Amino acid sequence: CSVCKKAFVNKANLTAHVRIHTGEKPFKCNTCSRAFALKRTLAVHEKIHTGEKPFKCNTCSKAFTLKRTLNDHERIHTGEKPFKCNTCSRAFTQQTNLANHERTHTGEKPYRCETCSRAFAAHSNLHNHRKIHRK
Repeated sequence: CSVCKKAFVNKANLTAHVRIHTGEKPFKCNTCSRAFALKRTLAVHEKIHTGEKPFKCNTCSKAFTLKRTLNDHERIHTGEKPFKCNTCSRAFTQQTNLANHERTHTGEKPYRCETCSRAFAAHSNLHNHRKIHRK
């Protein structure tokens, strides 16, 4: 990546990654017109409109659209934290939380606001920040 120097094994993964920096969202939902950078993210989003949640937790019966999300959820019940930081040894239940945490050590802020150019280490922080521009 010419912006953050991250390397990828193929061009398709690089192209998808670059959209983090450009804000390009070429995949649009036909139901609500929301746009996404990745085709697979659009596919997951479309399940919101159908209500499809085929994956159920055996402990509490909560249902999920993705198997991966169910797996993440089940760690709430088991207490398992398989994702460990190599720098400070903190552990996390989700890979995403580890990746966000690791940026506290590197200082990387790959998520940039398209309106004011402020940068964030976590996508969720950018999402929350965008709300100030909608007021």
